[in-house]
Amino acid sequence: MPTLKNTRTILTWLLLLYISSLHAQDSTGSTSPFVTRIRQFGKEEARISADRYKEGQILARQYQQLGALLKEAQHARIYLKGGIDSNQVKEALAVIRRSAEVVKDGIITNKGSFQTQRNLTISSVILGQLLHEIAEQQEVVGKHTAILFSFRNKIDSLEADPALVTFPSDSVAIMRYVKKLASLQKEISPADSAVDRALLSTQELQMEVDRLAYELRSAYEEIQLEREQTAASAFKQEVPGIVGPVLYSRPFKEIVDFSAAKEWLALKFYLNNNISLVIILFILILLSVVFLQTLKKRLNQQDMTEPDLEQQLVIRRPWATAVLLIVSCCQFIFIDAPFAFSFSLWLVSSICLGVVFYGYISPYWMRFWAAIVFLFAIACLDNLLLQASRTERWIMLGISLSGILYGIWQFAGKRRLELQEKRILLFIGFMVVCETVATILNLAGRYNLSKTMMITGFTGVVIAILFLWTIRLINDGLKLVSMIFQHPERQLLYINFNKVGARAPLLLYVLLIVAWFILVARNFYGFRQVTVPFNAFLNQERSVGDYTFTIYGIFIFMIVAGCSLLLSRLISFFTYEPGTLSIQHGNKGRLKVGSWLLLIRIFIICGGLFLAFAASGIPLDRLTIVLGALGVGVGLGLQGLVNNLVSGLIIAFEKPVNVGDFVEVSGQAGTVKTIGFRSSTIALTEGACLVIPNGDLLSQHLVNWSMAKNTKRVHVNVGVAYGSDLEKVRSRLLSLLQDDNRILTFPEPFVTAKNFGDSAVSFEIICWVKHFSLAANLTSDLIIRINNDFKEAGIVIPFPQQDIRVIQEKKEEQQNND
Repeated sequence: MPTLKNTRTILTWLLLLYISSLHAQDSTGSTSPFVTRIRQFGKEEARISADRYKEGQILARQYQQLGALLKEAQHARIYLKGGIDSNQVKEALAVIRRSAEVVKDGIITNKGSFQTQRNLTISSVILGQLLHEIAEQQEVVGKHTAILFSFRNKIDSLEADPALVTFPSDSVAIMRYVKKLASLQKEISPADSAVDRALLSTQELQMEVDRLAYELRSAYEEIQLEREQTAASAFKQEVPGIVGPVLYSRPFKEIVDFSAAKEWLALKFYLNNNISLVIILFILILLSVVFLQTLKKRLNQQDMTEPDLEQQLVIRRPWATAVLLIVSCCQFIFIDAPFAFSFSLWLVSSICLGVVFYGYISPYWMRFWAAIVFLFAIACLDNLLLQASRTERWIMLGISLSGILYGIWQFAGKRRLELQEKRILLFIGFMVVCETVATILNLAGRYNLSKTMMITGFTGVVIAILFLWTIRLINDGLKLVSMIFQHPERQLLYINFNKVGARAPLLLYVLLIVAWFILVARNFYGFRQVTVPFNAFLNQERSVGDYTFTIYGIFIFMIVAGCSLLLSRLISFFTYEPGTLSIQHGNKGRLKVGSWLLLIRIFIICGGLFLAFAASGIPLDRLTIVLGALGVGVGLGLQGLVNNLVSGLIIAFEKPVNVGDFVEVSGQAGTVKTIGFRSSTIALTEGACLVIPNGDLLSQHLVNWSMAKNTKRVHVNVGVAYGSDLEKVRSRLLSLLQDDNRILTFPEPFVTAKNFGDSAVSFEIICWVKHFSLAANLTSDLIIRINNDFKEAGIVIPFPQQDIRVIQEKKEEQQNND
C-alpha cells in the first residue's frame, strides 16, 4: 500500500497535471486527457497495491509454513531419540520364537505316534500367552509406525505448499529467501532422512512380527484341533500293550528335558500374570500367623492353654497351621493354574500338615502320611512328563500298583481305628479304585486316560486329607476364639460358643465336597468343556437400561465387599483386650490403639467397596446415583443416623474420649469399650453395658476421668467434740495422710477446720490420689484409721444430740389432779 509520503507526492503531481490540462481542453466538451490519464494512473496504482498485498500474504505464509516445518522436524528428531527400541523388540521376538520352538517339540516336531492330553493342554496355554505377547509387540510396532507415517505426511504436506516456491519480485528479497531456505534445509534434511530410515526399518520389523504372529496362530489352531481329536478318542487304544512292540522311540532324557522346559515356561508366564495374587497369598499367611500367635498369647494370659496343646492343635505350630489353612482355602483364587503351580501348593500344604501332625498322631499314621505324600509327589512328577514312552509307562504301572497295595494294606490292618478322621478311609478307597482302573488302562494301551486316573487317585486322597484337617483346624480355632469372646456384648468378633461344638458345621463339609470335586475333576478334559460355557455365561455382558454388568462381576463385588467387612472385624481382634477392661492394670498404652480403630475400620470398608467396584467392572460414576439417592434419604429422615456417623468421626479425630477411658455420662460411670460407626459401648461399674449413640455422647455433659492423668481429689469430713485440742487433732490427721503411699505429695494434702457444728467442730481432709479408682478404697481406709487413731488418743467423735424439754401449764396440772 502507498505510504503517507507517497500519497502527498501523488496529490501534488495530480494538481499540476490538472492545471496544465485546463489549457488543453477542447471546445467540443469531450473527455479531457487529464481524466484519461487519471484513470490509467488509478488502475496502475490498484494493480501495484494488489501485487504488494499478495506478496505480503505469500511472505507471511512462507514464514508460517517454514516455522511449522522446522517445528515438525524438531518433534520428529526428539521422538526418534526415544521412540521404541528396535533391538529390544527383536530380542523379545527372539525369546517368543525360542519359546514357540519349545512348544512345538513333541507336537509338530518329534511328534511321536500319538499326542498326550497334558502336552496339548500345556502347549495351548503357553501359545495363548505367546499370542498375547506378540499382540502387545504388534501394538507397539503399529503405534510406532503410525507416528512415523504421521511425521512423514506432515512434513510432505508442508513441503508441498505452493507458497514455498513462490519467490518475491525484488532480487534482494529473493536472495534473502533463498538463503533462508538453504539454512532451513540443513536443519530439516537430517530429520527427514532419519524418518525415512526409521520407516523402512519399522516396516521390516512389523513384517517380522506379523509373520511370527501368523506362525503362532497357525500352531495354536493346530493344537486346538489335536486336543479335540484326542478328547474324542480318549477311550480308544492309543498304543499297544505294555509288553507289545514300540511304535515310536525317543530317549527318555530328551522327554524329561523338553517337558521341564515347557513346564517352566507355563509356570513363569502364570506367575508373571498373577504376581499380585501370589503377594496377597503371602500377606494372608502373615496375617494368619499373627492372628494365631495373638490367640495363643491371649489364651496364655487367661490360663486357658493346655500343657501339651494336644487339644489346641491350631495354635501348636502357628506358621505351619497358617500356611496349611490359607493355601488350602485360597488356592481357588488361582484360576486355570498350571499343574506345576498347583502341585507346588499341594506339596507345601502336605509338608505343613506333617509338621502339625508331628507329635500329635501315632507314629504309624505319621508314616502313612509320609508314604502317601511320597507316592503323591512321584505321581505328580510323572504327570509333568509331556510325551509318552515305554519307560514312563512302566513307572506309571509301578506307582499305581504301589498305591493299590498300600491302600489295601491299610484296609486290612487294624490300625484304622486309631484314625483321628475316620472319613479318610473313604478317600483311601477312592485312591485304590482309581489306581486299579489306571493299571488296567495302562496295560490295555489307553495311555491318556490311564495317566488321568493315576493322578486323580493320588491327588484325590491327599487333597481330601488336607481339606478334612483344614476344616478341623478351622473349627478348633473358632472354639478357641469363642472361649475368649463368649459374651454377648462382644460385638467385634463374637461367636456363639453353643453353636461351635466338637463337630464342624455341616456347611463346611458341603464346601469340602464341592471343592474336592472341582480340584479332582480338573484333571479331565471333559470338565474343561463344561466350565468353558459356564465361564462364558458368567462373563456375558447383560444390560438393564444404560447399565451393563456381568454375573461374575457381581460375585466379585460381593466377595470383595464381604472380605473387607470381615477384615474390619478381624482388625478389632488385635486391638481389643479380652475380658472386662480393668482400670487398675494400666492398659492405657495398648488401648490407645483402640481410639484409631474406628478410622481404620472406615478406611478398610471404604477401600474395600472401591476395590469391589473396580474389580467387578462397575463404573465408579454409578456411585453418584447412589450418593444422590442417599442424599434424598438424608433429607427425608436419616438426619439422626448421619449425625451419629459424623459424631463418630469427630470422636475418632478429636478424641475427647478414647477406648479404655473411665467416664461418667448422665451420672453413670463406666469404661469405654468400643467406639463404633453409630454408637459407642460403655461398660458400667454395675456390670451392665450402656450403648449410647455417638451424637448423644458428644451433646451430653461427659466427664472423662482418664483425660487428666487419672488423678482425683478426695474429701473426708470428721467432727470432734467441743473442748478437744484442735491443733492435736489437725497434726494427727496429717500424720495419717503422710503414711499412705496412694496419696500424692503434690498437690500437698492438707487439713482444715471447717466450722462449728451443732455438736462438734468439723474438720475437712483434702488430698489427691494417683488413680481415680483408688478414691473409694482410700476414703474407706481413712475413716477406719481415723476412728481407731482417735480412740487411742482419747479424742471424742461426738454423735448428734438434742435436749427435749416438756413445759405444761398450771391449769392443765389442776385438771389432771381433779
